[in-house]
Amino acid sequence: STPVNTGSVATDALSLSGETFVCAHDVVVVGPDDLNEVGAAAQLAAAVSGPLLFPEPRLDAELGRLKPQRVHVVGSPEVDVPSGADRVDHGVASAIDLASEILGVDAQVELPAAPDSSTIVETVLAIRDGTRVAVPQTAMSTTTSVAALDEAEIVNELALSSQSASVWLVDASQPQTMFLASAVGRTLDAAVVAIDGDDVLG
Repeated sequence: STPVNTGSVATDALSLSGETFVCAHDVVVVGPDDLNEVGAAAQLAAAVSGPLLFPEPRLDAELGRLKPQRVHVVGSPEVDVPSGADRVDHGVASAIDLASEILGVDAQVELPAAPDSSTIVETVLAIRDGTRVAVPQTAMSTTTSVAALDEAEIVNELALSSQSASVWLVDASQPQTMFLASAVGRTLDAAVVAIDGDDVLG
């Protein structure tokens, strides 16, 4: 029961990567601002069983430590790929398509073009189950706008029983962190449960 809350999803991601992965064949990097991109990147990271990382001053060092064969870049963040690694650039659609191919699944859940509460819930559940992918209505992510998130809905929809080895509690008001935790948690057989950060016992 060790908290991971550095105050930034990028540094949270570095912390989880350092604790979880000695090395990684595949690493996924995405900017934090577009939730459609982050959700697609999280699904791809879960599918390849690799770290999900964000631009941050120590990103280069972490990529060097992980020694990946491939660095999947979703969207257009600035990333210096280590020598010997292949850079694979993705839009939202191609990242989700590759995740679907790796998982060997055809089922899809359609998401709204502008991310909302259902985007968070359906993406986390898709990562948790590994039997489908969650796809925004637009083929390419073109907006960073986010509809108002109903945190109570997110908490209620993700309050599901699980046979996972551990449960990770994540504040429902931090969707990027929920996607990050879901991606890494899939690798560790940990289920993500959304909580009200202001009322953990509520």
